[in-house]
Amino acid sequence: MAFGRTNDHMAESLFKRLALATGMQLWVAEVDGQIVSAGRNEPVASTDFAGIWGGSTRGSWWFGFGPHV
Repeated sequence: MAFGRTNDHMAESLFKRLALATGMQLWVAEVDGQIVSAGRNEPVASTDFAGIWGGSTRGSWWFGFGPHV
């Protein structure tokens, strides 16, 4: 569960893509055991370039300075 909800379909899809070993990386940021941000890094084949995709940050952490109420 992340951000207060479960998305089994998305998790299954990401695990299948990780198994392809294309170099995709999943990144998370945690504070006190809670995920506050997540995203993925995907290399572009035959280049030195990678894209950052699918990022999401809990609303209270959008400004990057800790929780905002």
